[in-house]
Amino acid sequence: EEEMAQMRTISDPGFERSTNQLANGWTTNENGQVSIEWMRQTARTGLCNAVVRAKEGADVEVYTSASVDANTNYTLSFWVKASDDFASSVSLVVRNSSGDALRTSAVSVTQGEWTQVTMTVNSGNNSSLRLGIIVTGANGTDTLKLDDVAFQKII
Repeated sequence: EEEMAQMRTISDPGFERSTNQLANGWTTNENGQVSIEWMRQTARTGLCNAVVRAKEGADVEVYTSASVDANTNYTLSFWVKASDDFASSVSLVVRNSSGDALRTSAVSVTQGEWTQVTMTVNSGNNSSLRLGIIVTGANGTDTLKLDDVAFQKII
């Protein structure tokens, strides 16, 4: 039920419709590897989750778009799970349709267990926003799993 509600805002918030690579409205830059784990019991909910691996010193951004009401506050959240000895940095980012960052927030992740990371943002004069997460690689071996993305209006 919760995931269905999010699907009205975000295409494929749990990466359930992707197969090997990101699909259904999700995109990534070319600085690292993003894959989908599917038909495994590794996801937080459902059967799938995305896995991000960033090259040392590279920023990997995984993002999608959402329609928004202008001048409205929203909360963006991702459930993330970092590999053991994770040393990379993670930030949430919301951009306007031109790609300019409206807000970026560094977040703390927990190794080996699912953790929810969140950030609030005001949509400003925009009717759509680009919602994402950035992993800045520390060593090329760290992995960050993503699942159950939500973007909700603050009432």
